[in-house]
Amino acid sequence: MPKIAFIGGGSIQWTPGLVSDMALTETLAGAELVLHDVDANALQLMTPVCKRIVKQCNANLEITATLDRAEALRGADFVILCVAIGGLAAMRDDLEIPASYGVYQAVGNTVGPGGLARGLRHVPFAVEVAQEMESLCPDGWMLNLTNPMTTICRGVTRATGIRTIGLCHEISGFQHHLASLFQVPVEQVIFEVAGINHLPIITRCTIAGRDGFDLLRDWLSEHDPFEFVDEGEFQSVFKVFIDRLAVKLALFEQLGVL
Repeated sequence: MPKIAFIGGGSIQWTPGLVSDMALTETLAGAELVLHDVDANALQLMTPVCKRIVKQCNANLEITATLDRAEALRGADFVILCVAIGGLAAMRDDLEIPASYGVYQAVGNTVGPGGLARGLRHVPFAVEVAQEMESLCPDGWMLNLTNPMTTICRGVTRATGIRTIGLCHEISGFQHHLASLFQVPVEQVIFEVAGINHLPIITRCTIAGRDGFDLLRDWLSEHDPFEFVDEGEFQSVFKVFIDRLAVKLALFEQLGVL
């Protein structure tokens, strides 16, 4: 069974969801998940949370934790990289400093001045972890969840021999939106994608075997892209994603791609 090292495992936002996914994945039964973080308090909080998730899922996933990164990496089959160098204070600077010069960013962690600053903080660290992997788990895969996604993956694969995959929910989230819009199973929504993380372009789409762009044009001939953004069920912290869906559809009307 695989050993999975979670670098940044003290993350309150990401760790519970990822551990839930792993606990519910039958092929990972018996796997060892090692949480690593530089914050001892975060680990002390998240370790029992993860163990409780595994118990409530009635899963077979061994949870351990360590402040020693080498211990976490040694012999790992997969290394999840989910970190925020500088934390929220640095992310705030990534947005507010450019804004003071009139540069406003929709996300600010992929491209532009915010993406550049974040890359300068995170690429060296990611490469350092990958170099440690070359010694401690050379056959392991790095699963990168950290932004700027593309830049980090490019840096790791250029500087080391570690196999690396970047993962983001931008495309999969929109896939679920379209599945809901057209009332089809999500696996029947298939994309051909170009571009980089947070700036992807869907150049081709099939929905239940039909041309997805044609279906969208038909839908837009009868609906306004923004007509659903004020529906009551979306008045929450997730509303921003619904707003972005409307913007996607409005741009599709103008550009012919998503």
